[in-house]
Amino acid sequence: MVLGKALIYSLSSLQERGRLMINHGDQVYQGQIIGAASNDNDLWVNCRQRQEPRLECGER
Repeated sequence: MVLGKALIYSLSSLQERGRLMINHGDQVYQGQIIGAASNDNDLWVNCRQRQEPRLECGER
């Protein structure tokens, strides 16, 4: 199971689409229901922080 913390940056844009059941900093997992959409369509979103730091390497 992939865990992470919900981020305010992601949640603020999702609030316009419906009602949220989680808050900033809550632990969430992949596939968790985090809110109810205002229309009949399901939304698949990523609102969590990665557990491992993402390193980007490149030549300069």
